Amino acid sequence: MIAFLILSALAGCSQQESAPVEEPVEPTPEESAPVEEPTEPAPEEEQPTTAVIIIPQDPLGFNGLVADTGYEAMVGELALLAVSEIDPSGNVYPELAEEIPTLENGGVVFDEENWTMDVTWELRQDVFWADGEQVTVDDVIFTWDAITDPEMGIWVDGVDYTDSIEKVDDFTFIVHYNTVYTAYQTQFGGENFNVYPEHYCDASQGFTAWDCNREPLSNGPYILEEWVTGDHLSFRRNENYFEEGKPSIDQVVVRIVPEQAVRKTMMLEGDADMNMWLGESEAADLSGSDNVYVSFLPSERWVFRLIPNLVRRGTVNPTGPPHPVLGDVHVRQANCK
Repeated sequence: MIAFLILSALAGCSQQESAPVEEPVEPTPEESAPVEEPTEPAPEEEQPTTAVIIIPQDPLGFNGLVADTGYEAMVGELALLAVSEIDPSGNVYPELAEEIPTLENGGVVFDEENWTMDVTWELRQDVFWADGEQVTVDDVIFTWDAITDPEMGIWVDGVDYTDSIEKVDDFTFIVHYNTVYTAYQTQFGGENFNVYPEHYCDASQGFTAWDCNREPLSNGPYILEEWVTGDHLSFRRNENYFEEGKPSIDQVVVRIVPEQAVRKTMMLEGDADMNMWLGESEAADLSGSDNVYVSFLPSERWVFRLIPNLVRRGTVNPTGPPHPVLGDVHVRQANCK
């Protein structure tokens, strides 16, 4: 009993002498632990978009006036601009030009008494070559002079009707015609005519043979990066193209695939995005696939063009010796009947 009381007393003393219990202190706002906001995942880097076009053979160059397989015009459209262009429905629209000259807007002046006409073209001032040089009237006149050079040029539409081209200023020129020429709107454009840079192309090499026909200096939507003959041509987007937001595709690869069966398989399996100028049976086969869309011309613009050379073989001067057969107007009239 005494031992119990002593233990109880000791226990009571121990509780009385123990350190006082402190109340917990709330941290001040300044001392609060920082709360980390949830971080959003970094956006994925956009991959460049690529379009693959397949054709059966290499183009002969970027010049649709020298060869007309259609592939020359196609690659020319990627890299080079013209004064005017034609849309798939056959409508003419300005490209390097500010507008299409007409009688209504004063761009065409018709002399009824002499049956002649003058056409004034105004060029845009916001188009530049890939090296930073501005596209001007000098480039248009340089191209026309190279094409029509008596020794190293070729015959083109409108050359027989054009007396001269007059430079008014860096962005204005007048074409003087010796008669009425109704196709004036596409004389410096259309499907095959492109404007070449005066400071880059070497006119002494001749229009049909100059180096810039294979290594063009671009002012169009794409810039040629590489041409591996028999394999591919690769193009990258022209960051300084004058139309804002265009082109929307970053890269274009033109693959050379001679075998029709291989081209068909590439389209069916999604390894190519565009196959030009299908045959009727091939178009029928591909039309049945959910993976391929076959597009037809919106209008009946398919035209077979026959442009006879009216002078003796080996010459380009329109006033030179006539071709022994095609130089006879009666032969040409008979072929048109």
